[in-house]
Amino acid sequence: MFGWRWRNDLDPSRLEITAYANADGVHQWQDDPLVSLTGDELAEEAPLRYRIWSDGGVYGFSIEGTIGGRTIDVATTLPRGCTDATASRWAAGLYFGGTSVAPTTITARIAERALTAE
Repeated sequence: MFGWRWRNDLDPSRLEITAYANADGVHQWQDDPLVSLTGDELAEEAPLRYRIWSDGGVYGFSIEGTIGGRTIDVATTLPRGCTDATASRWAAGLYFGGTSVAPTTITARIAERALTAE
């Protein structure tokens, strides 16, 4: 899933977005966020395209779009703990947890289909 946190301790404050997976009880994420967005960038309400996919022993994550004149095109992978799971593999894909309210509206949908060029 994608995880996020609002960082008031940085100047300027920002939203950090990262990849997260739980592989057989082991919590995994990257040391650095995939992308960091300032409040000014979030105020533009520009859409970003998030993609999660599985490929054998890994989950793939990517974020693409343009916001504030900045092109965002980032991707990473994390190991999968359950390579044979199918029916409920996306059950936690839209989990928004934590103790802070998101600074903007977050809208998501899941479309399980082959990725094609647009």
